[in-house]
Amino acid sequence: MDAILIFAGLFSAVVTTFIIEGYGNLMPDPNATTVALLQQISQQLAGNAVQNATLALGLFGPASSALRVNAFWILSLCLALTCALAATLVQQWARHYMQAVQRRPAPHSQARMRVYLFDGMKKFKMSAVVEGIPTLLHASVFLFFAGLVDFLYQINLRIAVVALSIVAACGGLYVLITILPILHRQSPFRTPLS
Repeated sequence: MDAILIFAGLFSAVVTTFIIEGYGNLMPDPNATTVALLQQISQQLAGNAVQNATLALGLFGPASSALRVNAFWILSLCLALTCALAATLVQQWARHYMQAVQRRPAPHSQARMRVYLFDGMKKFKMSAVVEGIPTLLHASVFLFFAGLVDFLYQINLRIAVVALSIVAACGGLYVLITILPILHRQSPFRTPLS
């Protein structure tokens, strides 16, 4: 869990820097308002303005690509932070388990407590929770990649195609590693979805 916690924290920091970069595309450009006002003043001074001319600023609406990119990145950040929280909770639960067992001085009392708590972990599917944390983190990484490719597509098509090629190759490898244990039981490669 420590490795997941560290990765989730570092990954969240990286995603946050990209969100800060992409966040500006969701708001109107303040320079556009200044330019429009200066144009209107210039036209009025030149005598070209019609009386009661209104400022030619349309309602701002962010581009659909900006909405998609920010949605991908914000979802990615939320999932990464959820993984960090879940990892700390699992560590806390493990400490509680160990403390509850070790508090009992007699070996038979420790054994009963261990069986009791272990049955509770099985009943409440603790292993599914623990195995779900990497799955969420993987989903977070893929959402980030989707946002990155979409972001780069708006900037430069060639760079976006290169990034998409790398992401597609990694995604294909991930799918192969996921399917391989189903096809070959001896395969040491697994993902949380295997």
